Amino acid sequence: MTEKKNYKGGYGPRYGRKTRALVGEIEEKQRSKQVCPKCQKAAKRLEAGVYECPKCGKFTGGAYYL
Repeated sequence: MTEKKNYKGGYGPRYGRKTRALVGEIEEKQRSKQVCPKCQKAAKRLEAGVYECPKCGKFTGGAYYL
């Protein structure tokens, strides 16, 4: 079995190159570290549009990334 190099690798030959590329970019941004807009500390994505900052608590933002 081959290794997946990025998030796009999970789709194989399905859905077309352009669609996989767009989804891959979104997934890459959503899984990266987000920054709290108030205190500039690292915020964790809990679910779509809900983030949690260790200092400020929960807040809402963009569905995929801030």
